Amino acid sequence: MKTRLLIIIGIIFSGGFVITNAYAMCAESDGPPEPCFDSYRMSYEKITEKSMMESFARNIEINYDDWQMSDRNWAHVGSELELPAIICTEFVADGMKQYRMTKWVDDYKMSDWENHYNPSLCDKWLAPIDDGIKVKWDKELYPSDDIAVIHVIDKDMNLDSTVRDVFQIHVYSDTDHDGIRVIVTETENDAGIFYAKVYLTTTNVSNGHRLLVEDAIYAEHKGNRDFSRIINESEPSTMSDEQQQMMQEYCETGIRHPNMMGIPQCIKNELVCGPGSEYIDGVCEIVSVQIETVGSDGFPLPFLVGLVLLFGILGLIVYFIKRREDN
Repeated sequence: MKTRLLIIIGIIFSGGFVITNAYAMCAESDGPPEPCFDSYRMSYEKITEKSMMESFARNIEINYDDWQMSDRNWAHVGSELELPAIICTEFVADGMKQYRMTKWVDDYKMSDWENHYNPSLCDKWLAPIDDGIKVKWDKELYPSDDIAVIHVIDKDMNLDSTVRDVFQIHVYSDTDHDGIRVIVTETENDAGIFYAKVYLTTTNVSNGHRLLVEDAIYAEHKGNRDFSRIINESEPSTMSDEQQQMMQEYCETGIRHPNMMGIPQCIKNELVCGPGSEYIDGVCEIVSVQIETVGSDGFPLPFLVGLVLLFGILGLIVYFIKRREDN
């Protein structure tokens, strides 16, 4: 008989689930290995095959970005499923088939998925269901004062094909769990692809699109999540010559190299703070700038005055030359 050692019981919240975890170590039995099914989750809403497998697909996306459906024939076989039942699934990741099993106890309770393969225990095989929603940061690593860009693909939020739709998502960090509600904007009309910029800081409180960070940042939308890590800058950073060259080229050409980390100082000022301020250590500081008077068309007035004087002098020279010829 199999024995179990109970380690800890906790409660966490995830989407529509209240997940009650009772982690246990299963002692090996004399017969074939069996799954434990000792960690259960309770749902606020009735569990269906669709909701179960959509949630499963979202979870495997966190660990396997490139996961794919397997070649299994997923046709439903047999009569209506009676609970409790063992549900099995499979998918392909890293070039290998991965197997998972769960115990569906009743309409509101199921176990966590276990990495196990024993077809003889399976009452039904169900395929992962990709809901088509993707949440992705534009980089895996960010300096602590960077501008992070979050991308969201959700065709259902393309509510009006004639305008660029907007909606809010939850963005938070390991140091600010409440985080901020960030407005994502559709890239173009009828695209179903949205994005937002999040300004990272280690010194200010989270507010608007600014997020207080330390080690990691997270974005969440309809149960879909993604996270990226913050580069540890506890020691004085030494930027490589290659990175300095990338930033210099960016300032000169406006073209960003894909391996460039951080924001060049030449664009931080206007991008984050606006004219007349400088972005220093995560905050905007007013700096003394040389103010040059400009005309309504944007040209500096001293330049225009110089042109007038130049043409005036040329005009006088031409006038005196003609007058001399006439005499």
